[in-house]
Amino acid sequence: MTKRDGQLEIWRGRGAHRNAHAVERTIAALRRADRLEAVDAGLVAAARTLARALDEAPNPYVAGTVARVHLEALRLMAGRPAPEPDELDAFLRSLARPASVRHPAE
Repeated sequence: MTKRDGQLEIWRGRGAHRNAHAVERTIAALRRADRLEAVDAGLVAAARTLARALDEAPNPYVAGTVARVHLEALRLMAGRPAPEPDELDAFLRSLARPASVRHPAE
């Protein structure tokens, strides 16, 4: 198994449909708080579609590309300003790095 294959296996194993479930919880919370209106139907549909695309992305590159758009849709839905491009790039790069494990000195 190559390192890339190992990373892909770890990436795929993080939870099926977790983004789709999370976006449904977000939509429900925004509706309970009266922060979504009928005019937001297109944005809600886009967020749902992007969440499914992110969950089903065939590789980390596609996931990163979809994640960028999905995060923007979530920010719009929540009424939050968009981050600076460098901030979003740094966040997405951090997701692509393998996690480091630190062991306490014995």
